[in-house]
Amino acid sequence: MSSQSQLEQVLRLLKPRKALHIGASYGQEASLYQALGIETWHIEAIPEVFECLQQNIAGLGGQHPVHACLSSEAGLFTTFHIANNDGLSSSLLPLGRHRDEYPSITYEKEIAVSTETVNSLIEKQLIDPDIDFILIDAQGAERLILEGTTNLLNMEDLKGVIVETAVVPLYEGGSTYLEIAEILAKYNLHLRHAAFGPHGWTDAVFMKPYWRSAICSSSIHSASGDETEERAVPENEAESNEPAETSIDYKFFLRNESAIAETTEFCPWDKPAFEEDILKAINLLIPSVCTHELIRIGGDADGSYLVPNDLQAIEACFSPGVSNIIMFEQELAEHYSIPSYLCDASVEQDQLDLNDSYHQFNQLWLGGYDGENTQSLDSWVARSEHSESSNLILQMDIEGAEFSSLMAASDSTLSRFRIAVIEFHWLWRIQSSRFLNTRFLPTLQKLSRHFDCVHAHANNCCGTTEIANIEVPNVLELTFYRKECNSAIHQPLIPHPLDILNVPQNPPIVLGAPWKLE
Repeated sequence: MSSQSQLEQVLRLLKPRKALHIGASYGQEASLYQALGIETWHIEAIPEVFECLQQNIAGLGGQHPVHACLSSEAGLFTTFHIANNDGLSSSLLPLGRHRDEYPSITYEKEIAVSTETVNSLIEKQLIDPDIDFILIDAQGAERLILEGTTNLLNMEDLKGVIVETAVVPLYEGGSTYLEIAEILAKYNLHLRHAAFGPHGWTDAVFMKPYWRSAICSSSIHSASGDETEERAVPENEAESNEPAETSIDYKFFLRNESAIAETTEFCPWDKPAFEEDILKAINLLIPSVCTHELIRIGGDADGSYLVPNDLQAIEACFSPGVSNIIMFEQELAEHYSIPSYLCDASVEQDQLDLNDSYHQFNQLWLGGYDGENTQSLDSWVARSEHSESSNLILQMDIEGAEFSSLMAASDSTLSRFRIAVIEFHWLWRIQSSRFLNTRFLPTLQKLSRHFDCVHAHANNCCGTTEIANIEVPNVLELTFYRKECNSAIHQPLIPHPLDILNVPQNPPIVLGAPWKLE
C-alpha cells in the first residue's frame, strides 16, 4: 500500500470491524488497524519476512499473523520468486514489464511453496469468516487470489476492497485494473478510486454503491495530507494544488495506447468542469444532416435503433454488449443478409437464439485491451474474415465501457465502419472536469474525425440532469454516419417519428434545446 494516510481515511469512512490484509510484508499497517480498533489477519508468504511480521505485531492487540501463499487453488506446489528489495516485489509471477519500469529490482532466489486460498484458510479456521474489509497487495497475483476468496466476496456485510493493480500488468500473467474491476463488480463492489502514477499502477478502491454518498461528502487525500482547492483548473494549467499521487500520468497511457482504460476519478479530488468545455461536448451530440432517411432496425422495443437507409453496402455488424436481446442483429440477417459478430461475457451462447449462418458469438467483454476475458475492438475486427475495404456497422451498448473501448480503437479500425450506433452512459458526469476531459470529450472528438452524428435519442431509463442550463439525458443513443458517405439532404428530426420508449412504463424524455431545432 503506497499511502497509509489514504488507507486510514478509507478505514475511517467504512469503519470495518475485521480486516484481511494480504501481502502484509513486515506489518507496516498493523498499528493503524489496532489504533482504529480493527481486528486484522495479516497474510505473508515469505518465511523470513513472516518471522519479522510476527515480532512486529506481537504486542498489538487484535492483530493475527498468518503464514500462507495465496492463489486460486489450495494445495498447488509451485515456485515463489523473492525480490532483492527486502522482498517487497516478490511474487508468484515472473517480473515481466516490471523489469523495464524498475530495472534495479531483480529476483534473487526462489522458494517452493504450497498454495492456500482465502476460502481454505477460513475452512482451517486460520482467519475469521466475518471479514468485512480486504486489502490485497500481491504483486500481480490479485486476480488469482480473488478467485479463491469467493466466501468473503459473497458476504453482504463486506464493505470495501483495496487492490494494488496496474493498467498494464507489471508481472507476466498479472491482471489489469479493469479485469479486477470486472471481477469485483459481480459482487456489487465498484471502482471508486484509481490514481495512476508514472509506472501505471495504483491502489484501486472498491466499495458497495451505498457508500458512494459518504465518500463523496468526505475528504480523502494523499499521503502528503495536502487538501485540494475546490476550483476548476484550465487544461493547460499544471494541477499544482492536487497531490501528486492523484495525478494521471498521460505519458504512461500514450506509451501503452493499446491498453488505454478508463481513468477513474474520485470525487474529493475532482474539479468542476468549465461550462464552455461542457457546451463543446454537448455540441458534438447534436445531429446534422444525413444523405439518407432513417429507418428503425430491431423492432419497436429497447435494443432497436435508427440508422441511415444505406445498409446494402454493409458486409457485417459488430455488436458488443448484446445481453440476450438480438432483434437488431436478427433483422439485419433476415432482411439484409448481414452477418453479425456478437460479444458479451455476461451471457452464455445457449441463452441466445442465434442463426449459426449469420451470427458468431464470443463470451468476452469489449474493452480497451486484450485480456483473458476482454478483447479490444481492433483485435476483434482484425480476426474477422472481412477485408480492410469492407463496410461495417457497429452497434454498441456496453454500459460505460464505450469510452475505453473507443479511445483504444485505432483510426484505421474506426474508419471501417460506415454506420455506428452507440449508447452513451454517465452523461451526468460531464460536470466533472476529469471525466469530461479524459473520457467523454476525447471520445466524441475522436468519433467526429470519422463520423457525422445524424440522430440523437434520449433513453428514458435513467432520467435527466440539468447541466449548464441544459436538460441532459443521463443515457443518450447516438447514430453516426461516415463523413465521406454523407451529404446535406435530410435535416435531423428531434424527436423523430420512429423514436420509441425504451422503458414503456417511464415517462418520455423529450430533447429540447440545443437538440431540437426551431
